Amino acid sequence: MPRIRPALAVLCGLYLAATLYRAATRPFWYDELFTFHLVKLGSLEKIQQAVAAGLDLNPPLLYLGTGLAQVLFGAGELGTRMPAVAGFLVLIVCVYSFLARRLPEDYALLAAGLVAVSGACEYSYEARSYGMVLGWTGLAMVAWQRRRALPLSLAVAGALLSHCYALLLLPPLLAGQFVRSLSERRAEARLWAALLAGSSAALAYLPLVRQAYAARLAGPIFDPSPLRLLGTYLDLAVPALPAVVLSLAAIAATGRLDAAGLRHRLAWLGDRIPPAERVLLAVLLCAPVMAFVLAAAGRGGYFTRYGLGAAVAGASLFAILCALLAGGDWKGARWLPWITIGWFAAQFVWQARLPAQAPAASPTIQAWLRRADEFLVVADGQTFFELNHYLDRTAASRLVFLRDRESALRYMRTDCYDSPMPLLGRWFGMPGKVVEARDFLSRHRRFLLYGLSRPEHQWILTRMKEESATVRILADEPRRRLVEVVQSAAEGDASGSPENGLKSVPESYTSTPSARFSAFTTR
Repeated sequence: MPRIRPALAVLCGLYLAATLYRAATRPFWYDELFTFHLVKLGSLEKIQQAVAAGLDLNPPLLYLGTGLAQVLFGAGELGTRMPAVAGFLVLIVCVYSFLARRLPEDYALLAAGLVAVSGACEYSYEARSYGMVLGWTGLAMVAWQRRRALPLSLAVAGALLSHCYALLLLPPLLAGQFVRSLSERRAEARLWAALLAGSSAALAYLPLVRQAYAARLAGPIFDPSPLRLLGTYLDLAVPALPAVVLSLAAIAATGRLDAAGLRHRLAWLGDRIPPAERVLLAVLLCAPVMAFVLAAAGRGGYFTRYGLGAAVAGASLFAILCALLAGGDWKGARWLPWITIGWFAAQFVWQARLPAQAPAASPTIQAWLRRADEFLVVADGQTFFELNHYLDRTAASRLVFLRDRESALRYMRTDCYDSPMPLLGRWFGMPGKVVEARDFLSRHRRFLLYGLSRPEHQWILTRMKEESATVRILADEPRRRLVEVVQSAAEGDASGSPENGLKSVPESYTSTPSARFSAFTTR
């Protein structure tokens, strides 16, 4: 095992300080709230029942790891995110260890630093499976490289029991092992058996795969497209671009890019890095492409986070490129890791200037809370869940979500944000009311509507405009909007009769622009 360099210790320490701060101060968002509340159910049996009911699509290791972390670090934002924090730290160390076996340690440190400044680092403080999967990925790479069968099997199983899309870890390992078996002319049956045994963990969540295919993950948010695939690579690479450019500039300034030197270093690298490891990294770089193909073939959703392994491969291949350009004997290589460390610190300082804010803390919601007799219709499931979590129960009981599967499928092409909402009260004790849209709209001519403003996240605003309702903006936030909706007389009952204990919006509150804008702030 290579000795621990000061730069690695500084990188890990800085990563922990920055990521723990982010994990502790950033409010939960929609996806994370499912992790938090499922773990609160207390037993794996109840969690599995809730998952089977349609509340999530993750294998059990996420909930087991999060439950343990909450016992050790508390049940708040920090404790709930600790598995991701720890998993990404393991990845950083494993990337260093994987490359330090083949390259001078400065280049291995460069790769580890690039992983930390890549777009993948965003998932190191998210209470979902992605940080854990990346940690298992790093462990699997190191175990495979060192031909450790049992650790390899456990790492593969750990990844597959953390997230369904961890299946994308298998093609790089299988391709690398196939090339190694061919080049060395020996089968290494124990490693093949380890990969097979670890892969068998996927059988545990076949029901989740069927459930995911039945979830209608369609629409602009989910549809795989070539532009979204390109966007994945940009999302992962662009945050690291300044460190990449500075590293290349430092190498170019040395004048070591002559043709004869490059040929010599190419032969040197060919001897140091086995073909199997090059193949593993090349296939891992294609993780977003594999995720794209799976999503397109299975009519499922596609997200950048399903192909995070590409950041690991990209950082490693760039470090190999730098070693090719500069050579193993370049003394200036010692400064390359510090470029990435400096950029990581700059990223953190810049991001810390703009702390994240939960919807419940927005000026719009705070103004609404002061009007104790008003209910609020929430346009989208994401905002409804977040407000239910962060508001006190009395305030949250005044929230209303309109359920209409037909409208969701018509206007959004998916009901994945609508279908879990009726389950929140049953499983998580959420006090917000979920009512049938048809009944509500027939009884309430005027109402306040708050939520994400983009049409792919909610259907009701598009439908109201289509039905010629009057929609007036009361408050405009960067991502969300509060509007007053007044239906035509044919659509709603002008009397505003209460239903389910809800009180309709008074005329004095919504009739004039001055009244509307005096009650709410747009900043």
